[in-house]
Amino acid sequence: MAGGKGKRMGLPVEKPLLLFLGKPLVDWVVEAVQSAEKISEFYVVTSTNTPETEKRCKSKGWKFLRTDAKGYHDDLKQAVQDADLMGAILTIPADLPAITSKFLDKVISSFEVSGKDFLAVFVPIGRVSVWGFQFPQQMNTGAYGTRFQESTSSMAQESSKRAKSRRVPL
Repeated sequence: MAGGKGKRMGLPVEKPLLLFLGKPLVDWVVEAVQSAEKISEFYVVTSTNTPETEKRCKSKGWKFLRTDAKGYHDDLKQAVQDADLMGAILTIPADLPAITSKFLDKVISSFEVSGKDFLAVFVPIGRVSVWGFQFPQQMNTGAYGTRFQESTSSMAQESSKRAKSRRVPL
């Protein structure tokens, strides 16, 4: 999903194109999706809010679906209908640069054996490396890495407490 305004960012660039370690956010996600063994096809869902993201999709040869920018859920519904998609659908926001193909394959495998109609995944920050997320080395060094670790430590503990009763092993 790459069609939001990203208005909280307050930047002149579309959020999916925001650079993270020198590469647009959407590129990190697409690379993980393309490398996942259990994903056979993907679309980048754009909207009238993200014309530059759509141009990037065209230049990279990625399939995209343009929606009417009515909000995340309405846009997702429109994309599914416009592409006439059937069966299980994996949706991923374009702003998850730490996502990996290994993690995506684990999520899909868990869904396949769950017998459920849907699966939502929430990863406590303290468990990201255990479940296959990989933060680039630049994030773990210097002042940024220190601030990141300090600011997420208490958040990870609280998130882990809340998630224990609902956790599905991956």
